[in-house]
Amino acid sequence: MNSNMKVHIVTIYNSQNCGSFLQAFALREFLIKSGIDVSFQRNKIPYRNRFIYRFALMVNYLLKFKFNKAINIMRTYFGFVNYRHRYFSITNKKNADAYIFGSDTIWNIDENYFNNQWQYYFGKNVEGKKIVYGASVGPTDPAHLINNDELSKCLRDFTSVGIRDYKTQKIFELIGNKETVPVLDPTMLLDVHDYNKLIPIHVESRFLLFYFFGSIPEDIYSEFARFAKDKHLELICFGEYIPNCTKRLIFNPGLMLAYFQKAEYIVTNTFHGNVFSILFNKQFINVDAGKEKINDLLEKFDLSNRTVYDSSSIFPILERNIDFDKVNELVELKKTESQDYLLKALHK
Repeated sequence: MNSNMKVHIVTIYNSQNCGSFLQAFALREFLIKSGIDVSFQRNKIPYRNRFIYRFALMVNYLLKFKFNKAINIMRTYFGFVNYRHRYFSITNKKNADAYIFGSDTIWNIDENYFNNQWQYYFGKNVEGKKIVYGASVGPTDPAHLINNDELSKCLRDFTSVGIRDYKTQKIFELIGNKETVPVLDPTMLLDVHDYNKLIPIHVESRFLLFYFFGSIPEDIYSEFARFAKDKHLELICFGEYIPNCTKRLIFNPGLMLAYFQKAEYIVTNTFHGNVFSILFNKQFINVDAGKEKINDLLEKFDLSNRTVYDSSSIFPILERNIDFDKVNELVELKKTESQDYLLKALHK
């Protein structure tokens, strides 16, 4: 690869979301290891991630005498700022040899943030090589893209198209785009040890980790709590507060990785919770959240049987260990295919 090549990534790099940060980090890291000069194309910061919003939220909690919540809001904010300053180079210039669009749900035009900036995220005013890597339409109604001539034209204009989920792939087929290539999420382009530089602490305790968003049904939680008690494990939660957990972790990508690395079991309902459970070879359970991209991911690695829909299946799944020799072979195969796609798309 030409070491003088400049690539700009168009994605959400400044969200206070561990998955978004880590996929931006991983894509950048892989390109740098391939000898490429990488920057992120500056975007408009989502309102909920701006300092003024976070500061107002902190003040609101202080007025309610919820001091721990107030402190954690700012610890989270400055934690993400610190990681971005250390690892991300941001630019306003449009002087790249190629632009990579993705990953993340940057084509979710049913969300105001993306709809208001559709020209930016669809590459309408970008000249030159435009490559898709793992970008997704998310929960957007496909008809809103297929029946919009301007948006459909933008999607057809991409030079190379690497897609991580079936729904987005199908939309490209329906608008008559050139062949799409299935790729892994960017976080799976790296080896596990590539994340060590982000991990700030060493974790010693034995625990079951909840990486969960939204409320967990009481009967399902009770079964996990019973399992943890039988195995003499602490209960630690990352994300939403879950009652009776020993510890609740603040949002921080390095802290997330540290606890994923050492967890004995992981319970999650998020896409990247499943991804990093696979990467770190953890015995995990996916609590059904009805997300197509999670189902696609688990199907890729023959892990669909790790999803629970009710409390009765929790113990049987947790007691059935994953054959990670088989899973790791699939990961390596698909990782190589994804890396090859991206490098060839940049080179041609």
